[in-house]
Amino acid sequence: MNQIEVEAAQLPQQDGDSLRLSEGSHDIALFRVGDELRAIDNVCPHNGASLSDGWIEDGVVACPWHCWQFDTKNGECLSVTGCDVAVYPVEMQGDKAVITITPLSAKDNKPQRMDA
Repeated sequence: MNQIEVEAAQLPQQDGDSLRLSEGSHDIALFRVGDELRAIDNVCPHNGASLSDGWIEDGVVACPWHCWQFDTKNGECLSVTGCDVAVYPVEMQGDKAVITITPLSAKDNKPQRMDA
């Protein structure tokens, strides 16, 4: 099982902060949502923008390119049905966060990028 460990000093500290992480072929966005840390695929399925560069409000991140919105709790795309992103479990272990690379809600067939 692949994992990414992030030391406390590197974690997003304030509500709405984000951090981009990579492990092998996985590009992951880690967000601070209140007291929680949430991890989702970093690549927007619409046109490939980095979701960690988007803005987040009430646990929903908006893609910085075309404003598609994703719920960081379950990966659901709130803009277009069926364009969800994977969610990765995050667990605090002492003074670090551990993100397990096996997604909680990955789709077997991820949506192809759509034309703008």
